[in-house]
Amino acid sequence: MAEQTCREVDVLSSKSLRLRRAFLAEGALELLFETLQIHMQQVPVVTQACAAIRSLTAGEPQGAALATGLDGLSIILDAMCIHMHLSAVQIRGSLALTALMAESEPRQSEGLKAGVVQVTMRVMQQHSDVLMALEAASGVLHTLCKGYMPAMIVVGEVTSHLGCDPHLTLVITSFHHFIIS
Repeated sequence: MAEQTCREVDVLSSKSLRLRRAFLAEGALELLFETLQIHMQQVPVVTQACAAIRSLTAGEPQGAALATGLDGLSIILDAMCIHMHLSAVQIRGSLALTALMAESEPRQSEGLKAGVVQVTMRVMQQHSDVLMALEAASGVLHTLCKGYMPAMIVVGEVTSHLGCDPHLTLVITSFHHFIIS
């Protein structure tokens, strides 16, 4: 039931701006985060909840701010850590994180405090053979670092601390050059 409800919110909110805003006004984000916390061990619910959160908050600054205020970044990161071995959770979680932090230094700062860099780097290491996971994780780092120097510094520190393999270091280095240019 929870999975189906999350799927319906995802599909409907991604198709209609009017419905997306109605869902936001009626408290859908609160319910999605509550559902995510209650069903944290159920992978289908986690992936659908993250997809619905992304659909509700992408391009909606008020929705993203509300989600961040609901401790959404931490809840999504918790789900990603619990299911670190599953690419589907990492992809959907990364896309949701990207939507929550987009174009907002305060939300980028919250992401940095919540540990987005550390979790994202673990995703990149553990799913280095899954292109979609790498793309989604790179999107998180891009969004986090875009115009926000403190995040760029943390990415460099975490990369160095983790002793990333040469391939991942090359991806991160390319990412840094892309952000800076």
